[in-house]
Amino acid sequence: MDLNGLKLFSALQRKMGWLTHRQRLVAENLANANTPNYRPRDLKTLRFADALTRSSSASAKLAITHPNHMKAPTQSVIGGEYEVRSIETKRNGNAVALDQELAKLAQVQMDYTAMVNLYRKHVAMIRTALGRSGG
Repeated sequence: MDLNGLKLFSALQRKMGWLTHRQRLVAENLANANTPNYRPRDLKTLRFADALTRSSSASAKLAITHPNHMKAPTQSVIGGEYEVRSIETKRNGNAVALDQELAKLAQVQMDYTAMVNLYRKHVAMIRTALGRSGG
């Protein structure tokens, strides 16, 4: 059963890929917690408006019918890395805050588990609709 063609599954895979990338950055931040002058990095959050813009078909365009209407976003900022600004900086110039990085790691783990569970539930629904059982 090829699920790659379904938009829901491709969206879940993109989110899981983003979470994997974020987990890698958080792990690098934790590994460099004592490296002099190291600045932690993170990913820009996924925004629903950007995902909607990317997933909408080319024929669906926003029309500006009044001068006060906002223009549609032209470029996506999903997944861009940035340097985390930190209030705490150690004497050696390191700006990694362990408590914040551990909280991010826990959030990534919970979000990834949620995506895996959604993926499994939707696969099970499709199998049920096809008259197949089991996992």
